[in-house]
Amino acid sequence: MDALYRLFCGTRPFDQLMFGIDAAVLAVSIAGFLVSLVVLRKSKVRKRQKSIREFIARGQQIRGNIPQGSADTPEWTNSVNQLIQDVASFLEKYSPNALVVFLDTTDMPTTINPLVWGMSQSDYARLNHCLRNLRSIMENAEAYF
Repeated sequence: MDALYRLFCGTRPFDQLMFGIDAAVLAVSIAGFLVSLVVLRKSKVRKRQKSIREFIARGQQIRGNIPQGSADTPEWTNSVNQLIQDVASFLEKYSPNALVVFLDTTDMPTTINPLVWGMSQSDYARLNHCLRNLRSIMENAEAYF
């Protein structure tokens, strides 16, 4: 209480001015720190979005290389599984909530593509669904990262 009394009573105007300047400098420093935290967070989100875009491009490339003909190709199935594992490990490291959304198959449609044969049909549907989920995560990256 004595400090407050000495602060406002019996001080020279110069002391009060210096106190005001010190308080302003402190406020600007705190504001600068908060702004830097926001900028850092946004840059982390942009970096993660870039990685997700790369996964989406890789998935679209795999989807474009659908096996033609009547035989299933294990190479294509393996590339689908590898993509899903890579994305899952990336999301597990940065956002468990995004991982849950990515692996969610509750509303997975049974997409029929006449160019896809046999067991590859289910892998094709799973790839499309995972790419859709990944796009949703990228669009709502602020909520996940």
